[in-house]
Amino acid sequence: MNGNDKNEAQKNVEQILNTSTFDSAVKLSIGELRLSVKRKWILVVFGLVVFLLLYYIIFTTGIISKTIIFVELINTIVIALLGSVITGYAIFQALATGSTLRRLIIAKHEEKSLLIKYNGFFLVLAVMYLFIIFTNYLILLFLKTVPTDWFFPFLPLKTNRVVCVVLVTLYLTIVANSIIEFKSFIYNLYQCFNINSATNVLDSIKEQNKDT
Repeated sequence: MNGNDKNEAQKNVEQILNTSTFDSAVKLSIGELRLSVKRKWILVVFGLVVFLLLYYIIFTTGIISKTIIFVELINTIVIALLGSVITGYAIFQALATGSTLRRLIIAKHEEKSLLIKYNGFFLVLAVMYLFIIFTNYLILLFLKTVPTDWFFPFLPLKTNRVVCVVLVTLYLTIVANSIIEFKSFIYNLYQCFNINSATNVLDSIKEQNKDT
């Protein structure tokens, strides 16, 4: 490591050590989930299509029973994704050792070392999935407690239907975004594997040069 690399490594290590609490770690990492303009448009179109399907086709009858089916299905998917994230993070930790770890600490992306970026993304993605799972159980607890023909008594039936469709559309759009984020998780693992492979090759070349 040259002088610049050592200074950069020390600076990034200090940044890592400063995230000693859960809140500080999430605050540092939450920016990894920011939406691109393209993603926003995709979600807007998705939400519009879902709203129309729910209002005109799916939620004409049996709104509560159909919502329960949606939530249970989504919960199964998100639990599986959370398990994949935990497994992927274990793979990441196995790869991020020795020279690869030094490279991840030194290399930067948008003023953050790659180690902080990847660690942070794994953290916020896992927290997001946990939040969705917890919310799903609360929704299921409520929906399975009330009668299947329950509605807001202070609103007309048509307004009740519109409110339900809007809430379920918002819920499905948020879940869709969280599932799309899994793509970035796969890409981060791919990049980490590339860095690990490249670093091992460079180390091997250096060793051969020393021997000769």
